[in-house]
Amino acid sequence: MSLGTRVAAARKKAGMTQAQLAERLSVVQSAVSAWEKGANEPTLETLKQIAVSTDSSPEWLAFGSSRPQERAEGISIGVIGPPDTALWHGQAKTAASFSVPPHWLRTVTDASAQELALLISNDLCLNEIINSGDLILIDLRVRKIGAPGIYAINHPASAELRVARCQRLLKTGKLLVYADNPHSAIFEDNIEDDDITVVGKAIWVGRHL
Repeated sequence: MSLGTRVAAARKKAGMTQAQLAERLSVVQSAVSAWEKGANEPTLETLKQIAVSTDSSPEWLAFGSSRPQERAEGISIGVIGPPDTALWHGQAKTAASFSVPPHWLRTVTDASAQELALLISNDLCLNEIINSGDLILIDLRVRKIGAPGIYAINHPASAELRVARCQRLLKTGKLLVYADNPHSAIFEDNIEDDDITVVGKAIWVGRHL
């Protein structure tokens, strides 16, 4: 059963039309229709609101891992921003958490929950694959740029956590930080390791888990 099918099932079980659910969520009916058809997917925060509105388990909506009205026994992972995206002493400060099924987590990483964080993207610099509101699972054990990939970083000139593609330049050993979105201002090369703080590396990206 897909995420959209579960949203539709939860709505119908709660005795609501698409229009009624849309009104509760302060969205247009076409948004609910798109979720249920699989043409689009709700953000994490919207998914939680759907769970509250339909008296369903958010874990069931996201993962299909428990019955609709039962909370799954899961592993709690801290959620970073927005708006809580500033860094304190090089560590990401988390203000919330989200429960994920252990069996799903084992297919993604061998890291413990304390070594992971879920980032809610509010950045369009990687909008080829990441949209605002999407979830990004960050491995907090990775504190230096190694293999090319998507990293959560902080530049000394900014107090905000950013997600960008990073890779090491073979000739100089310095860093290249750039975005997929051609309209993004993020593009820097010849960066020294000391110029940025690496919070972690993205190991999973998506709206549905």
